[in-house]
Amino acid sequence: MDDVLVRLRATRDGLTEEDASARLDAVGPNSLPEAKRAGPLPLLAHLVFSPFVVILLGAAVLSIFVQNYLSAFVIALAVAVNVVIGFMQEFKAERALNALKSLNVPKALAMRGGVPRSIPSSELVPGDIVLLESGDAVPADARIVEAHGLEAEEAHITGESVPVPKSSEPVGAEASIGDCHCLVYLGTLVVGGHGTVVVTATGANTEMGKIATTLQSVRTDPSPLMQEVRSFSKLIATVAAVAVLAILAVGYARGLPFRDVLLFAMGEAVSIVPEGLPAAVSIVLAVSVQRMARRHAVVRRLSAVETLGAATVICTDKTGTLTENRMRVSRAYLPGRRVDVDLMRAPDGGVAEAPLAMLGRISSLCNDLREEFGDDGLEVKGDPTEVALFLFASQIGTPVAERARRLAEIPFSHDRKYMATVYEGVGEAPQLYVKGAPEVILERCTMSLEGEYAVPLEPEHRAFYEERSAEMSGQGLRVLAFAYKELDRLPADLGDEAVHDLAFVGFVGLMDPPRPGVAESVRRCHEAGIRVVMLTGDHRLTAEAIARRLSILDRAHPQVLTGDQVDRLEEIAFAKELARTNVFARVSPHTKLRVVESLKAQGNVVAVTGDGVNDSPALKRADVGVAMGVSGTDVAREASEIVLTDDNFTSIVAAAE
Repeated sequence: MDDVLVRLRATRDGLTEEDASARLDAVGPNSLPEAKRAGPLPLLAHLVFSPFVVILLGAAVLSIFVQNYLSAFVIALAVAVNVVIGFMQEFKAERALNALKSLNVPKALAMRGGVPRSIPSSELVPGDIVLLESGDAVPADARIVEAHGLEAEEAHITGESVPVPKSSEPVGAEASIGDCHCLVYLGTLVVGGHGTVVVTATGANTEMGKIATTLQSVRTDPSPLMQEVRSFSKLIATVAAVAVLAILAVGYARGLPFRDVLLFAMGEAVSIVPEGLPAAVSIVLAVSVQRMARRHAVVRRLSAVETLGAATVICTDKTGTLTENRMRVSRAYLPGRRVDVDLMRAPDGGVAEAPLAMLGRISSLCNDLREEFGDDGLEVKGDPTEVALFLFASQIGTPVAERARRLAEIPFSHDRKYMATVYEGVGEAPQLYVKGAPEVILERCTMSLEGEYAVPLEPEHRAFYEERSAEMSGQGLRVLAFAYKELDRLPADLGDEAVHDLAFVGFVGLMDPPRPGVAESVRRCHEAGIRVVMLTGDHRLTAEAIARRLSILDRAHPQVLTGDQVDRLEEIAFAKELARTNVFARVSPHTKLRVVESLKAQGNVVAVTGDGVNDSPALKRADVGVAMGVSGTDVAREASEIVLTDDNFTSIVAAAE
């Protein structure tokens, strides 16, 4: 950590005002790049000189030439309406970068000359020491100096489905963004603990700034419908020109008056041009927009309707689209047996067996949850994992005495990897409840709860339980171990030395489960010849587990690639791997963009779904971008042509139908 401070020419007391001012002059303000927007005149020229409009204008001129003024007026009116609607739509389309700017943090608490000061975040510079508390938005990319239970919500940057614990421990240089637990990023949110960080990058040099820069450079291709209209326009122009030349040639050969032949040829050219085509296309697309709205899909650009129907590949995010974006207990292991969560209910409202009851008791009492009044009444709020455990305890009907009172606790930290609480009023003596990483908890256990009694934990049993934990982790589950101990008395100072000689109770495996109906929707996509590709920032094992449940991994596409592996592949090698890969894990915005561009280069019509800032370059580059309307960011919505009002993959498939 001291090496980072030395490299940034900073101290733990922060910068002086003079040094900060000098650095601000050198690196510029901590703000995202401004959007490069085309002015109204270039946009208007682009619309007026499109192939079909040019043909219509030519037809209007010819109508005037042959004195058919009504046709000229109708054509001119159609052109004017078409250009005005297109101009209004295009002028409002490029707002994604402006939406990015709304993620800038207005204020930051920084150390200046050893004194904490609230300053505009735009004045932060590399080397500034910033203090972060739970609920703060991170004002710049920074390295952790001190962390006390610090957790950050990074889903919109990395795609990580759960809050990420942070520490000051360094990571390897090859670590991906999602694995850099010693860094925090601009635009993310602190959801737990507090800490001190040193700013390492500001403005365009932050991860958010890099995404903004990429978004500026991403080009958008005409939709398949627009490409077909352009081809059709060229065909019409060619046919009209050939017809005029043929009529002139025949008239000249027969010795007819040139003026009469020319007027006749011009009239035929006008009749060839389908002046009503733009209106017909718009009406058909408008009807489709209304039908899609009933399928929870709001269309921002008319041409996206036809494009989604023509899609051959759907690249989808995992968290919140394929899954519920809510952690749930899906499996539990009690000493001696494995139990699926949907079987873990006490029969007929009775009391669950001893190990199961204790598992539920620890789940409900060993946490930092709080109760708040929300739209649906009293709600439990806090860490998503702890909320899932509390609901799990309620689901299995574990009774918790109302008179239970917390006497002491050891909060979770990333160094000790466990949390412990002491309660009285649950049993005859105070009880210590512990949950945490399996390897840490098992190491502190000397007993295991089997049936009604705690028996000595033999070395071979400990090894067996470690294998079960590894097996559950290999299934993409987040595994926690639970243990307890009855205390003769409350220690004067509850510390790490008190958490030993525990009785092992069991493991719980949590995951963000697939949404109902998604597996069926994926199957229907495969039957329709549409390939489904998963692009997620989550861990490889988690992505693989969900992909197997949804049949996204199949015999033709059995491979899972990580973002690091993709980045090391040359273009030709990547194209070969892409042909047999449907799941990409731990991907960066650059990796998502590369996958989309490679699929398009292979002739696919690509639809991309996403909700985060990290998805916006791929959403913009796709043939049709589909953003989440509930959980999605403004950046993702502005980069997309279609917005889902229910954040459900099933709605995408229904809209495509």
